[in-house]
Amino acid sequence: ARHQELVYLRDETPNNVLDGFVDFFIQRICLFKNARHLLDVEPVIQEALKACAFCDGDQPLNTFAFVDSQSEPGVQVSDALVGLLGKFLSNVARTSPMQLKADRQALTQGQKRTLAKLNAILDRSDAETSALLHHVMSVRTMRAKEFFLTGV
Repeated sequence: ARHQELVYLRDETPNNVLDGFVDFFIQRICLFKNARHLLDVEPVIQEALKACAFCDGDQPLNTFAFVDSQSEPGVQVSDALVGLLGKFLSNVARTSPMQLKADRQALTQGQKRTLAKLNAILDRSDAETSALLHHVMSVRTMRAKEFFLTGV
C-alpha cells in the first residue's frame, strides 16, 4: 500500500495472468536437457521456440522436434492423458468440498478402480522424478485433487 508502483506488474497486460504456454515448454526442454522432446505441432509454440537458443554450456541443445500427433503414438497418449487430467482438475477446482465428497462416495467400483489406476500412474511419475509433475493450481485445488484421487 505504501508503494506507488507494483514493479512486478509493470509493462504487463491488464487482467492477463498467463500469456501463453511457451514457458512450460522451455522449462521442460531445459530441465530434461538429455531427453528427446517430441512436441505436437503448435504454430504459436513453434514460432516462440524459434527465437530461443538452447545451450548446455557451449554446446547447442537440439533436443526437441515438432511431430504430427496423428503419426506419433506417444503424443497421442500424452494428449489423451493431459486432456483427461485437465478435465479432472477443472472439475475439482470448481466443485465444493461437500459435493466432491458426495461425488466420490457415489463412484461405482469400476470408477474407483479406474481412479486408483490414474493415481498409480501419477505416483509412479512422481517416484521417477517429481519434476515430471508440474502443478499450476491453488493449494485448495491440490488438496481437492488428492482427496478425490485417494479418498483421504
